[in-house]
Amino acid sequence: MLRGLTTVSFWADDVIAARDWYADVLGIEPYFQRPEEGPPAYIEFRIGASGLEKMRQLCLIFFR
Repeated sequence: MLRGLTTVSFWADDVIAARDWYADVLGIEPYFQRPEEGPPAYIEFRIGASGLEKMRQLCLIFFR
């Protein structure tokens, strides 16, 4: 039985636009971005519980 999602990956032609849109909609900044300088190729948002409850956390990941 499916109990939920923990990771959702998206591919975007414009990772910067995707990052900015999700940051605005979710009201949070990305948790992780690589490279740190220059145009990002990988962005990660973490939504939900943290610490000992990481299993309830949802990661949204964007690739270029």
